[in-house]
Amino acid sequence: MRLWLSVIRAAVFFTALLLFISYVAKPSGVIPSWTADGKVIRFPYHVKVSSPRWIEMDTTLKGDGKEFLILPRMGLSNIEVFLNGKMIWQAGDKSHHSRMWTKTFVVPLDLNGGENFVSIKSFVLYDVKVNWPPYISKNPWTRVFLSDLLFSEFPTMFFGMAIVLGFLITRISSQTPDPRGNLLFGISMIISAFFMLDYSYLGIFMRKDAFLLMRRVYYSLPFLALVSYFYSVKRVVLRNPPSKSFTLSMIALSIVPMVIPDFRSARTFAFILSPLMIVLIIDILVEIIIKKRSEFAAPFTFLTLSSFYSAVSVWKFPNPGLLSFGAACSMFVVIEHLYSEYKNLSATVLLTRKKSLLDPLTGAFNRRVFNEIPSNVKGSLVFMDLDDFKSFNDTYGHEKGDEILKKLADVVMNRLRRDDIFIRYGGDEFVIILNGCDTESAVEIVEEIRRNFENSVGLSFSYGISDFVGNLVESIKSADRKMYEMKRNLKKRRGYYE
Repeated sequence: MRLWLSVIRAAVFFTALLLFISYVAKPSGVIPSWTADGKVIRFPYHVKVSSPRWIEMDTTLKGDGKEFLILPRMGLSNIEVFLNGKMIWQAGDKSHHSRMWTKTFVVPLDLNGGENFVSIKSFVLYDVKVNWPPYISKNPWTRVFLSDLLFSEFPTMFFGMAIVLGFLITRISSQTPDPRGNLLFGISMIISAFFMLDYSYLGIFMRKDAFLLMRRVYYSLPFLALVSYFYSVKRVVLRNPPSKSFTLSMIALSIVPMVIPDFRSARTFAFILSPLMIVLIIDILVEIIIKKRSEFAAPFTFLTLSSFYSAVSVWKFPNPGLLSFGAACSMFVVIEHLYSEYKNLSATVLLTRKKSLLDPLTGAFNRRVFNEIPSNVKGSLVFMDLDDFKSFNDTYGHEKGDEILKKLADVVMNRLRRDDIFIRYGGDEFVIILNGCDTESAVEIVEEIRRNFENSVGLSFSYGISDFVGNLVESIKSADRKMYEMKRNLKKRRGYYE
């Protein structure tokens, strides 16, 4: 039930985010009629080119005074804006390009009354799609802020988080049960981080060859990131790694766009890989559901939906940039896995440390615990030593002696409070630190322990009590002297005084 609730919640959140992003992405001002080559443009506007060339969108505006021309995520690599034949704004040019499709640009227009001719030009290197029409607004700042936040700033933030998570998991991988698997998991996150950079506007303009090389890399990165992530999740989280031959073939497919000589063919091949990406994600989601891993159901449901929508949007819908949010969801899987690995590692370390502080025979602390006693512990220190224990061992053997020591430890620990500390000092000598306990109360507690021990095994012990105020060495010396004084008095009463 919990698993399906996670799936439903993820689907509801995806729908709500899709509606909100679609609302933010739509124009919020006056949409003029745009034309190209004398024909009215209908958006999304597809521009197919057989070779690099200029494209131009034109409109006529009436007005006087200041307006703002909003260029919402144009999907172009450079833009020049002209007002009445004069260039008034520019981002890149014929020779310099950048990936600009996540950024909303605001161009001030000083209209001079009457008709004003506005032209938007771009030198395109390959087929492009302008999803949203440029529009006119007097106060665009709220909508522009939300658009940049969702489509550019969030992916940049996700990039930083993915880099940190990737390096973190690679650093701790050697301490995990599957070092190589976790190392690959971290590398997959680093690759995913650089894929998210494609959703972040950097404002770096470069020449044609460098730009096309960058695009080739970004056509390969999504699939390469997914293949490495797919293998890591299957191996480390689901414990069902795919075969090496399958993984290597997927990696080979992912780098094909970088080696195909013709750029347009490489771009087309990258789009053809989209359905295969969805298949890999669905495969993980199905296995998560079968294995009832409810902690991973929500992020992979969201990742599946966002990947499917983004793949279909290449041909059908205006892409609202949901894939970056889907990729960000993959980080929650890494965070959950890191938490699980840390918890298991911490439990192992704590267990090892606890064992190093415990006496294996009695279960009491050993002398190493003296270095761990908090400075705020104050009260009474008891030094105990079994009476005539050597004679008992000589008579009944060390196995029986060990049973006596275990029984004493049981009696003591059943009486002590949570904040008290019970330590095997050595042989048949023990130390008890009674936190917040004065000497009178300490005597009552130790006498009760001695009576219970005598009634159980017929043996007794001597003890000395001193005030414990942080000076451990002096407290033990003082209690030890008092303990030997009790032993001497006991021997006097028995007629054994030497």
